[in-house]
Amino acid sequence: MILDEDCTAVVGDTMVLSDLDYPLVLDMADEPTEPEDESDNDELWLSCETPSGMIYKIQESDNSWVKTLMQDQVFLSGGAFLLTPDKSEVDMRTQSLKIPKDDLSFLEKEETNKSTKSTKARKGRKMARQLEISPVGERSVLVVRVELGDSLPTNSEEQLSASVFGNDLDPVNLSSQFKACSYGQLTFVKALDREGLVGDTIFDGVTTVSLPDVQTSSHHAFIRNRISDALNIAYNVTSPNELADHVMYCLPPGSMPAVAYGIVNSFITVYLNNWCTYVS
Repeated sequence: MILDEDCTAVVGDTMVLSDLDYPLVLDMADEPTEPEDESDNDELWLSCETPSGMIYKIQESDNSWVKTLMQDQVFLSGGAFLLTPDKSEVDMRTQSLKIPKDDLSFLEKEETNKSTKSTKARKGRKMARQLEISPVGERSVLVVRVELGDSLPTNSEEQLSASVFGNDLDPVNLSSQFKACSYGQLTFVKALDREGLVGDTIFDGVTTVSLPDVQTSSHHAFIRNRISDALNIAYNVTSPNELADHVMYCLPPGSMPAVAYGIVNSFITVYLNNWCTYVS
């Protein structure tokens, strides 16, 4: 497949068991799978995020290189376009881009009305700035319960909603703790109830995406992008970000080599099974 959409440069941030103070798995359904290769162990990784919500990792991206880019303030995740060569090829299995690191450059989004050519010439200059993402106020959240052909999540929609929003059932939840830690300045609320095109619904901040033709043996990035595509189709949107400010993908057991990861300054976070319900 050839990449034919614009591309925002974003950084993925992965949490593995060794990152935790107590790296114990209480339920074997929450045990991450074995990494397919060394790149699955990277804490940080550079990706291209398209307007439709697809995320493609740069194959040559590695932890030390991304850390250097961030330390040198070459770009801010979510704040710059990733300029890729024409006809860049996407590996369909791993949903990654086969682009040499030296062929990449960054264009700060505030400069898109200026000459692209002159900005490319300044490849590597500092472009750090503040994104217009407020750390205070009210932010909507959609929790996506994911069913695969050979694995189902432990939690029901009702349990996930209670774990994230409380619903007078779970006093310690994502919404309550962010509100407490921010002294009431940041509140996470449920995505609006919504009817899909073919019977899909968003209710109490949760929806279910069923992918019966996808197995846990599929690459976790392939699963993630299939979820995004399914949401776009089911709710007739161009990106899952239109459904909520933040979208949590709750994958079933055996489907990813980490406990969770997020895309910095983007809408998406991905969790393995019960890790979707844990506050920390």
